[in-house]
Amino acid sequence: MTATASGTLLVTSGKVLAFIPNKVGEALLEHSRIPG
Repeated sequence: MTATASGTLLVTSGKVLAFIPNKVGEALLEHSRIPG
């Protein structure tokens, strides 16, 4: 029971942690496209 709950938490937090850097990375890419 505990293993399942913590596993679900890990998957959920993993998705959130993967989503946020994606958005940050996209923003950084937009900035790096500007010459200068």
